[in-house]
Amino acid sequence: MGNQQQLLTSVSLIGKHYREMERLSGESFNLFKLIGVENNELKHSMILADLLNPKGSHGQGSIFLELFTTQLSVFHFHCDHAFVKVEKNIGKRTEEDGGRLDIYISDQHGNDIIIENKIYAGDQENQLIRYASTGANYIYYLTLDGHDASKLSTKNESTQLKNGEHYHLLSYKSDILLWLDKCRKEAAHLPLLREGISHYINLLKYITGQSISKAMNNELRDLSILNPQNLQAAADISASFSNAKHQIQWIFWEALRKALEKKGIQLEDNKVNTVTSQRTWNYYYGKDKLYGLWTEIYKNDEISLHWGCEVDHKIYFGFTIEQNGKGGISNKEEFQEFRDIVKSSDSLYQTTDYWLGWQYSTPQLDFKTFDSNAIYSLADSQTLEAIVEAISMKAVNDIKYVKIEIEKSSTGL
Repeated sequence: MGNQQQLLTSVSLIGKHYREMERLSGESFNLFKLIGVENNELKHSMILADLLNPKGSHGQGSIFLELFTTQLSVFHFHCDHAFVKVEKNIGKRTEEDGGRLDIYISDQHGNDIIIENKIYAGDQENQLIRYASTGANYIYYLTLDGHDASKLSTKNESTQLKNGEHYHLLSYKSDILLWLDKCRKEAAHLPLLREGISHYINLLKYITGQSISKAMNNELRDLSILNPQNLQAAADISASFSNAKHQIQWIFWEALRKALEKKGIQLEDNKVNTVTSQRTWNYYYGKDKLYGLWTEIYKNDEISLHWGCEVDHKIYFGFTIEQNGKGGISNKEEFQEFRDIVKSSDSLYQTTDYWLGWQYSTPQLDFKTFDSNAIYSLADSQTLEAIVEAISMKAVNDIKYVKIEIEKSSTGL
């Protein structure tokens, strides 16, 4: 135990030193984080699209797009007069085509590039299949870490898309950061543009778990390999930290469960995505996510509405709708009134196929990267209690509002 304690003390001192350096240098200040870009896929798409656009606000013509196409080995693409569009509508969505393209780039010769941008949202049914039906020359699936698209997006009864053949993977963690670094070098003589790109680079390093400085990383590494005792202690600490992450997340869910039930919310135990201790353990080994706590708030004929709190990378909550037990239908035209009711309860709610409205918790709790003060603060029982109290109170208030508005509705559903 002595070796582990000594190593922890040394690590704590090194961490404190580098955090103080970060504070004194102002490196922790980030404009994009302050204005809410961090978790907003549309805002990320708008930033990337503007840099890629030869007519973008950067005023540098096609140079950034040229750097992008060269890095990705996109040949015979004419960048000078390229057209760039965010959220391009390609028609009414069906199983085979239609929808909205996050970023669409085309040149005057009919060559086109599609970028599907995924920060935290999951795949839609047949999503890449629908985009491939456009005949685009290049389709890129962009995620934080470069993981592959799900079969929900790439496979159905008649079609199976293959990574590297029908679409290609991109990551913010490596591909986009490498490209942005090249863009920053091109903007070296333009201080405002250069610093703007630097702020975005720092934001991406933060959300991809690279915010810790390279110098600090190297010092911690060197400390671990200083002698066999330190290396053994580092291995012991690493193993115990994995268990600690699971335990902290499970404590959070249990505290939230008790807070909700104390307020009279009856939780469902039969939903396939209900949280369990085993699932929080599997979560840190890449085997499970998208689970949480659920309650049915309305049922009429084949329609049911639910409030739920769920985890992907971060904790989020909101309202879903099912028809004959099937979800993923929240964006259907016939459910517009339900979406409007949820939105009117809080304008921060965002709509997807699976959610009439969802939003992140406050503070945001990222259990995947597990590197924020908000996450660390859950080890303090009073802070934990305050956070779950806030989530449970918002659940009670929003559920009450939605139920009242549905009762007043004249839809007859």
